[in-house]
Parts: sequence; C-alpha cells; structure tokens
Amino acid sequence: MVQSELFEDTGSVVVCLLTTQETGAPLLRIAVEPGAVSGLASPSYIAIEKITTIRRDRVGQVLGRLTDDELVALTRSLAVFLGFG
Repeated sequence: MVQSELFEDTGSVVVCLLTTQETGAPLLRIAVEPGAVSGLASPSYIAIEKITTIRRDRVGQVLGRLTDDELVALTRSLAVFLGFG
C-alpha cells in the first residue's frame, strides 16, 4: 500500500503490485529482501509502473513492512515515475 494513513477513511487504497521478476530498469522495480521484516519468502520487487487502486475491502492482512532504505527507494521512484521529482 502506497497511500498515506491520512486517507484511511476512503473506500479504496493505492497499491503497487509485487513481482518476483526483475527488470532492466531499476527505477521501475524496487528490490525487497525476503525475511521476517518483509514477510516474503523469496526476493521480490515492487513494480512501480503497476500502481493501481483497489477497494479497501479487498485488502487482506499485512504481510510485512519495508526497511527504511526500501521505503526511500520506493518514494524516490514513485516521485520520478509520477513526474513529481
């Protein structure tokens, strides 16, 4: 989920999809390491170009969290992709 908690009362959330497929464009795929923090079993990538909105009632349980470094990389890539930076 890449949406601020300030909008938690809305009926939808903005997400970036996860994939195990790396791409040759590192700004489009943010690496997320498997482990207890991320909750992932294998190396995965946040697909920056796959940003979408889904209904909040379709969101399941929290899998894990990003590290501070992963969060910074995600924020920077989203800013560039969306034309904000």
